[in-house]
Amino acid sequence: GYGTLEATFGPGPQLIWGPNAAGKTSLIEAIVLLAWAHSHRTTTDSELIRWGADLARVEGLVDAETLEIALVRPGRSSPAVGGRKRIRVNGIPRRAAALAGALRVVVFAPEEMLLIAGPPALRRGALDRVAASRNPGYASALSTYGRALQQRNGLLRAIREEQADRADLRYWDRPFLDAGGEVVAARLRLLDELAGPLAAAHAEIAPEEAAR
Repeated sequence: GYGTLEATFGPGPQLIWGPNAAGKTSLIEAIVLLAWAHSHRTTTDSELIRWGADLARVEGLVDAETLEIALVRPGRSSPAVGGRKRIRVNGIPRRAAALAGALRVVVFAPEEMLLIAGPPALRRGALDRVAASRNPGYASALSTYGRALQQRNGLLRAIREEQADRADLRYWDRPFLDAGGEVVAARLRLLDELAGPLAAAHAEIAPEEAAR
């Protein structure tokens, strides 16, 4: 990765080129990080920090919005960072969902072929990113669902070990069902909206196969 880099992109298509190991992927990854608050190639934030450094920081100006992501290496502490990951929009601490409204990014990289051959979680993640970029409320529902699922799973383990009562599950039933229902409904709406454009694209690149 870069020790430091400033890059400006004007309107219209942009081409980034250079020899192997010049840092092209790192630049793309920085843009993705500003839009998603995580990388498109790894789920481990510490991998985004330059070797030998304790901190990685990416800032981008998109129209009138200033987006900032700061990552600190696990095991290190810094009052200036205030945690392992800091997300700010115009200097105000925000959640990752706030980034989607400011910067929309679609990535197609060699890793994306795993959407076809990889596990279902990759396909759900791709749908979630598109849904969140179209509807900021979706990210909130998905986060609530994830927390409720984690809590319910923890309670189920405690119940199995006779350290909790089954009645405790009722507290998490409503947020689990409400948020889960919202997530499923949004995914189904998105799939329905994508069906037409995807069918048209399929017919364009493989007309004989699409006609079957």
